[in-house]
Amino acid sequence: MMKSKLTTYKYQVNAVPNIAPPTTNVTVNIDNNLDLKFIFESARSQIENNNSLSIEKTDEINKKNDDIE
Repeated sequence: MMKSKLTTYKYQVNAVPNIAPPTTNVTVNIDNNLDLKFIFESARSQIENNNSLSIEKTDEINKKNDDIE
């Protein structure tokens, strides 16, 4: 033990490895429930506020959203 301490001092490195404390298993439950109604309403508002889409395209996309919903 004394030799390893002297070596450590001489080379300024840790000659004796650190012993890690025992670890415990931690389980974290994450619940990612999203309100789908809010998502579809947000999509509808973005589609209707998109000026680059024609009225026909907007209606077609909204119909597809309604089918998916």
